[in-house]
Amino acid sequence: MIKVNLYKKNIADGQFDVKEKGCLMARLSWADADGELKQYSPFAYLPLNPDGKGEFSFTGGRTIPWEASRVCVKSVTADFSEVKEEYWEIPEFHRTHPFRCSPASVIRIGLISDLHMTNKPGRINAVMHRMKDMDVILMAGDLVNNCDPMQYDRLAAIIEETVPDKPIFAVAGNHDIPDGQTQNYRHFEQWLHGRTRKTYTVTDSGSGAFAVMLNPGLDLIGLNPLYARKIFHFPDKGEQLKWLRQYLEDSPAGQHIIMCHAPLLAHNPQRDSGKDSPYLAQDMILQDIVDRKKKIIFISGHTHLSPNVPSGCVDYDSVKENLYINDGSVCPVDLKSPEVILPSEWSDGCYTEMMVYKDSMEIIMRYLRSGKRISRGYYNIPIVSS
Repeated sequence: MIKVNLYKKNIADGQFDVKEKGCLMARLSWADADGELKQYSPFAYLPLNPDGKGEFSFTGGRTIPWEASRVCVKSVTADFSEVKEEYWEIPEFHRTHPFRCSPASVIRIGLISDLHMTNKPGRINAVMHRMKDMDVILMAGDLVNNCDPMQYDRLAAIIEETVPDKPIFAVAGNHDIPDGQTQNYRHFEQWLHGRTRKTYTVTDSGSGAFAVMLNPGLDLIGLNPLYARKIFHFPDKGEQLKWLRQYLEDSPAGQHIIMCHAPLLAHNPQRDSGKDSPYLAQDMILQDIVDRKKKIIFISGHTHLSPNVPSGCVDYDSVKENLYINDGSVCPVDLKSPEVILPSEWSDGCYTEMMVYKDSMEIIMRYLRSGKRISRGYYNIPIVSS
């Protein structure tokens, strides 16, 4: 038996209670009239007590997939001889309706972070193959492992082999520019921008940042703080931030993507803004710039956190209509969770697909190896492009 108490419309947050006498553990997943949705991973694994009871509190603001009309619970008996299967019907009020995910997306954006290219390019080769259906690819830093020119050359070769016609924009992470060594990264960045010259015009701030109009209503801004003594900082008295403030005032776009490897402290799944230090020396200044605008999508990397962490890796400020995405890692992710049962798949590397529609943004995080949608990495946010 399963009982569910959902708290908000379209949102998966709620209390899931399972009772199956004689069973040892249970698995929860999204389902429709035909059974489990195979394209989505299960979203919880529960140990059951001797009475067959277990519970799961879903938090983090994930969205119920629009394909889901039921919740499936599969329970394994104590002697492993039987799997019991039951379903709970999702009330119509709580379902996500298909019109929020129209096939006619304005733009399809592939997002990857923390690639850490070495002499073993297998994971990076795999993720680039999965980017072939995207309109634009964004790389949120730590492209290589130690700023080695050979690693940049290897990454460039994979890009040319797998996605030769796809525009790619990137920002630097701490592994790309250790101790302010920017020359190798800047050379690679110039090569990336040169590939897009026929389609996009890149505006260079002259201080390390850049901007590009992805379409008439959406632009991308790349920020490149330096990294030293275990903290990111904007050099030259914060010239990139001064430029950013003015650029946002002048930009004709109604929606902005800001990409920076360092997450903002107030919207970070790993650190507590009340007691932890920020990743970025000018964290409060950048947060103030973002807060003064609406419809900003702030993309970061660096943490290597799994989308399966209870708090999630996406935060939506409904007042400012600003969205914060801390992308996982192409490398195996860091799974920080107090949960008892943690399947090995949850530690796999991941990548993100962002579908920008006229009335919303759909965020689909996927496992690198299987390509399966991560149930705890699915969000549909009602952001309207101007």
